[in-house]
Amino acid sequence: MSVFVRRAGLFIWIGAVVYVLFELFFICKILIKYRFPDLKKIEPIHYAPDKEDFCVAGFSPGEKIPYTDTYGRRFYAHINALGARNIFEVSKKDKNLVVLLGDSFFFGAGLGDTETISYFLNQSDFKRRYINLSLIGNNVCDSVSRYFLKSSEINQPRLIIFQIFLKNDICASVMIEHQIKMQVEADYRYVMWPFTGFFSKNRIIQYALSQVYMRIYRDLSEIRFREYIQHPLEKLLAGVPRGKTGIIVIVYDVDYRIEKYALWLKQYCFQKNVYYFNACELLDNDALNDRTLDGHPGPRFNKVMAKQIRKIIDALSL
Repeated sequence: MSVFVRRAGLFIWIGAVVYVLFELFFICKILIKYRFPDLKKIEPIHYAPDKEDFCVAGFSPGEKIPYTDTYGRRFYAHINALGARNIFEVSKKDKNLVVLLGDSFFFGAGLGDTETISYFLNQSDFKRRYINLSLIGNNVCDSVSRYFLKSSEINQPRLIIFQIFLKNDICASVMIEHQIKMQVEADYRYVMWPFTGFFSKNRIIQYALSQVYMRIYRDLSEIRFREYIQHPLEKLLAGVPRGKTGIIVIVYDVDYRIEKYALWLKQYCFQKNVYYFNACELLDNDALNDRTLDGHPGPRFNKVMAKQIRKIIDALSL
């Protein structure tokens, strides 16, 4: 073997070792970076939702929006001219309205138009029209902002049903995810083959988000509760005529990490004469366990929940 070949092999070997060491060093660096997130740089100091109606980014009202792979199966969501997920249009002529506010649980992520909670409510109650203004990713601040954005286009509703998912609603989840994705995009350009097979971009994003939420769950302060839950609810209560519009709050999937917030919310609703319910107390185990692959309510879950909500409305004479 010639000296040239041996030297070339040595240089290739040294280059490969340097490349591997650099990649391992860089990957360890970004994993450590995302292991100890700085919430001050990620989460806004004072949360203010975007004034734009981002219900279906890239689509116009009146279209059928295709969702293909996010929630485990292909489905379509019809968004009417108001921007609500309903298969009918809404106008100023419509009366006896009930507005649904919330996130992907009420929106019906992973479900077709005939499997959502608003569909089952409209099918079982012809005296009222249930307008689904929920959006995937909304928190309480977003939902209240969206209600006031749309309220001028419809008659004053008789009732607002507010679905709250505390695990997500205690922070500006959409903005945090956007920040994380931007950071990972900037860092991931230095992650190269073959390491991309072990450390995919999506895996790093999910890892970073999990660490952020773990940090948030360790900081369940009263200040956070006031900013993300209490203040927007106070804004809603101040903006609707009490006596003309009733409000029901239903919390979904309360786990041990946010039991304190669920208790505070229940106490707050009691003080403000807002009807409060926990979804798990309204459903049997079969309905509660009817979920899509990522944990969203399934058709049977929504159908039974709609039946329970109808009973509540009738019992309270709302």
